[in-house]
Amino acid sequence: MTMTIARFKSTGCLLVWVFFLLSANKDSTKTAPLASKIASKKEPLTVVLLGDSLTAGYGVSASQAYPAVAEQMLKEKGYHLKWINGSISGSTSASGLSRLKWQLKGKPSYVLLALGSNDGLRGFPLSTVEKNIEDMIKETKKHGAVPLLVGLQVPPNLGPKYTQGFQKIFPQLALKHKIPLWDFILKDVGGESSKNLPDGIHPNAKGHRIIAQYFVTFLMNHLPSPQPS
Repeated sequence: MTMTIARFKSTGCLLVWVFFLLSANKDSTKTAPLASKIASKKEPLTVVLLGDSLTAGYGVSASQAYPAVAEQMLKEKGYHLKWINGSISGSTSASGLSRLKWQLKGKPSYVLLALGSNDGLRGFPLSTVEKNIEDMIKETKKHGAVPLLVGLQVPPNLGPKYTQGFQKIFPQLALKHKIPLWDFILKDVGGESSKNLPDGIHPNAKGHRIIAQYFVTFLMNHLPSPQPS
């Protein structure tokens, strides 16, 4: 069974600027696999992706973006999933809850929460960013789905207090709510010119493939073992 990718494009200006200077460390938040909560489902598991331009696949074709590449990788490993990519370039965490509620009507098994980059780049209050993301986590769990949180970073020009505070939001929320954390979406991609578009910001096809490899490894830790089709 193939997975369906619903890809949304932003008509607004490019707002996302992700700039990583630090290499990622392994996720220090240890969470037990949550597959037992959904393993009994008979229908294909649905994964909703809620993010901004990085997950929407800005600047590359839909087939080159990491969600589609990960789809194929997982299919080859025997996983039969349905993915819905509800990501929109330039979006912030403020729009996340309303968009999430719409996606939850489809009763997904997992929701990847990959919002917050644009909040940080605009210097939104950390308390606001944290509340928005925590509200999404709670809403996802309330509907019986597993939240998968993506850790993010912002440029150092915002000052050490802000950048460090922003970075801490994600592991702290993952630990508090006992949910999986994908610690660094741009590991081995951020700051690498050969793996990004000419804008130096968004991954190119090569970069997306690297992201997909890490995403598949992360996701497989929280999926039930694949069943014969």
